[in-house]
Amino acid sequence: MSPDDTAPPEASLTETWFDLLAAYRPIVRQERTFVRLILLTVACVLGFGRQTLTRWIVTLGVGTQDWTAWYRLFNKARLHVPTLHATLIDQVLTAIPASEPVVTVAVDATQLLRTSRRFPGTGITRAVRGLRWPRGLTYAQRYVGISALLPRSSGGDSRAIPLKWLLLRTAKTEPLGEAPERTETCGGRDLVDWVRSQLNAAHRAAQPLLVLGDGAYSTAPFLADLPGRVTVLARCARNRALFALPSYRAQGRGRQPRYGERGPTPIATLHEATEWQEVHVVVRGRTIPLTATVTGPWLIQGAPFQPLALIVVRGIDRGKGTTRRQRDPQFFLVTLTMTQEDEWRLPVPLDELLAWAWQRWEVEVMHRELKSGFGLGHQQAFSDDGAATMIPWLVWVYAVFILAGYRTWGLGPGPEADLGRWWTARRWSIGRLRQGLRQDLWQLGEFQPVWRRSPDTWHEITTWVGTQTNAVLGTRPI
Repeated sequence: MSPDDTAPPEASLTETWFDLLAAYRPIVRQERTFVRLILLTVACVLGFGRQTLTRWIVTLGVGTQDWTAWYRLFNKARLHVPTLHATLIDQVLTAIPASEPVVTVAVDATQLLRTSRRFPGTGITRAVRGLRWPRGLTYAQRYVGISALLPRSSGGDSRAIPLKWLLLRTAKTEPLGEAPERTETCGGRDLVDWVRSQLNAAHRAAQPLLVLGDGAYSTAPFLADLPGRVTVLARCARNRALFALPSYRAQGRGRQPRYGERGPTPIATLHEATEWQEVHVVVRGRTIPLTATVTGPWLIQGAPFQPLALIVVRGIDRGKGTTRRQRDPQFFLVTLTMTQEDEWRLPVPLDELLAWAWQRWEVEVMHRELKSGFGLGHQQAFSDDGAATMIPWLVWVYAVFILAGYRTWGLGPGPEADLGRWWTARRWSIGRLRQGLRQDLWQLGEFQPVWRRSPDTWHEITTWVGTQTNAVLGTRPI
């Protein structure tokens, strides 16, 4: 847990951001290509309009010049994406000390809406927006990503930083280069294996990895044969079939049984359990009292060699009208660790598991900021190389941006007041971070000829209005 949420920054936000970007020089071969890439990164953060490559070029003031070199950055695969991901996770690990009890990551899938079937990697999927019944259909690209959760502060805050995304495809999905067909469970498992290997390469083989997920990751394909030092905490259905450990026969013919008797379902455990314990977790500035019970070990079909514990958290329903407080019961499956023969224990204390389980919401916040703030999904790439490079690059821009804010401002509200608000927020938002970076950049000498403040005299004002900034010229909502 981070001892200090708002440590005074040693460097400005701009200096920290550019220091992080400088470490990515090896992802391209030529220096001029790297400079062009950094310029696009600055335009992505400073731009006011739609987040497309065309708008970024106009924001940089080169809209009347040849665009070929800018588009070749992605269409000709100038970026070495594996090096980009490896450098990013090394930078994120510097924010997670080796003394932390666990390195926490979250696995989740999302979809990017598309308007044409011609987009590489696009398929027909259920629309997440609209009526619950009947469910509509839409064109979309589906991705599964793994995100690191920064160490929790004393106020129960954290941030999700995306590390790597993989495209999900089926046999009916449009092909995208050499991207294989993979399900969400298989893609999530590949990402967990990759993060574990990166931790081992960073000389952190002894540091456990805690993986958070929803119900899609409490299935046998994901839980079977997990790498060492990996703990999975995933939600499960209320009617999940659980089986006791088998009792092995000393003699007799036939294969030894892999499953014991069937146990009660999670919803039945909620009503039948007698041993409950009170747990208090601090989440986003408030203390949440929880009542939970732990049962097990259990097995699920398809993963007979992975014992699991069932964590049941009681819901609440009290008050009436505007004072009513309601929360549905929660059910989690967590992998167990063997201490001695036939003795199992939770690899992480129960209060820590539940505190991290409530932090998984930061991934949903990250998806909203990526799509609404950074315009993820606005980019139109019809070539295989462009589609395979543009999305990972924009996710990387967001990740480095959030990491720069964390290194400079911590997890607090930031050093200055939030423009446009009369009250002080408990922690900085992505909009506040962009405002702070723009304020720093506009004070630099290189930006003064373009980002000048409005003058005092009428003659100077008319001249200033005639030479509007490039970002305003690049603004186009549609």
